[in-house]
Formats: sequence, C-alpha cells, structure tokens
Amino acid sequence: MSNWDQSRVSLLTKWWAEGTSAGVIAAKLGGTTRNACIGKVHRMKLPSHKSPQQADRQAKRNRRRAKARANGQAAAHVAAVLRLPKFQIVPLPPPTGEVGTIPFAHADHRHCLWIPADPREDSRVCGKSRVRGTSWCEDHLRRASGSPPARRPALPEIPSLP
Repeated sequence: MSNWDQSRVSLLTKWWAEGTSAGVIAAKLGGTTRNACIGKVHRMKLPSHKSPQQADRQAKRNRRRAKARANGQAAAHVAAVLRLPKFQIVPLPPPTGEVGTIPFAHADHRHCLWIPADPREDSRVCGKSRVRGTSWCEDHLRRASGSPPARRPALPEIPSLP
C-alpha cells in the first residue's frame, strides 16, 4: 500500500530540489522512512544529490584550477611542453678497443659480458671493465641503449674491523 498522495509527492520534490537529505525529508513528512523517500526519488527519476565529500573535492579542484589560471601556471606548462626539443638521430661512434678478448669462462663481475659474435660458434666476451650497475662496458652500453650511461658517485670505503 502506498502512502504517496499528491501533496506528499510535491513536498518531496520541492525539498529534494532544495538539497534536503532523504532522512530529513522522511522526518518532516512523518509516517515514512529514509529508504522509502530514496525509492520514490529514484522512481520519479529526480536528479541525485552529490555527497558532501564529492562537493568538497569538486570545490577544492575548482579552487586549485582557478588559482593556477590566475598564476598563469597552466599556460606556462603548455608553453614549456611545446618548446621541448625534437629528437635528433645521431650516429654512434664505433666501439673502441678490441672485442672478444677473453673466454666467457674467465669473465667475472668486473668484465663486460658483451658477446661479439654468434655465441654458438665463439664463447668469448669483450672483457673490458664494466660500468657500475650494468653488465657492459661504456662502449657497449652506449651501443645497446643509444645514450651514455649516467654516472653514479662512488661508494665510501668501509673500514675493516680490527
């Protein structure tokens, strides 16, 4: 049995449009529940309310955007992006030194492990000193990645215990 007569529906519509919560509307109408009010609102296809958290987030976002526009940050960011340099293809210099100087079995953590030829035919590696944090020397790292390696500061010496 429905207790939604025309006067109660008009009050519900009016208060809902003003932004009153379903719980408050139910208390004002009397004889109905918050869930009954929400169900009627959905059946009438009235627009939903934003939760207070959503309204706060939207207000913060709008303030932040207005402040950025006022400071010209958005325009400066776009201008900076448009001024980015174009990529330029530069041929790499040929690797220096001799390749395949030591057998793979003799290589350890200090040696470049670049395999210069078909590994099924020759099991030799470059053997130069590695760039820290990689498996290759500077020449082969540049050849593999197309850019020079980033230099890392040396680690401090750890004194030995007596």
